[in-house]
Amino acid sequence: MRAVHVRQNLEGVQDLGAEVDARVRAELGEARVAEIETAPRSKWLPIEVDVELSRLVHTHAGHQAFVAWSRASILASAETPLLSGFIRAGLRLLGGNPGSLIRLARRGYQQIFRDAGGLAVEPLREDAVRVVGIDLPPLLVDEPVYLEGIGESIAVLPHLVKHEGSSVLHVSGGDVAWTITWRPAAG
Repeated sequence: MRAVHVRQNLEGVQDLGAEVDARVRAELGEARVAEIETAPRSKWLPIEVDVELSRLVHTHAGHQAFVAWSRASILASAETPLLSGFIRAGLRLLGGNPGSLIRLARRGYQQIFRDAGGLAVEPLREDAVRVVGIDLPPLLVDEPVYLEGIGESIAVLPHLVKHEGSSVLHVSGGDVAWTITWRPAAG
């Protein structure tokens, strides 16, 4: 996973409170925290680093805070040079349709992850798509918390075009998919 995104994820733990941040950092250990904080932005870190971070956030902050953290993390990533131009270009080409924006997730996934499989997007109806994990490594398939974080990261994308999104994770054997739905944001 790109170091810039793991670093943003770690920095986002601060928003969950000083106690949670201290616990997560302590369990990660000084060496791991230093690795995350000092890695060049474009360096690839092992996916295990972010899986461990996510697991610790879920353990110490709870499920609802983990969901909010996952969503906030991808919105922060959308502001990075790596993804912001990609998203702006996609919005110009595809317009403000949440389904079109979510179709960009498969390419965004490739910008963030390496050697972690890929995503395919299948339309379901006007306000829903199915995102399918393709060749996801066992580390991800066997980690439902991390998979839920990925789904929440995709489900927040409609926020960029003034919609609210939700995600439902489906895991069966080694198959992983998310149903992503959206509706116009209130107000």
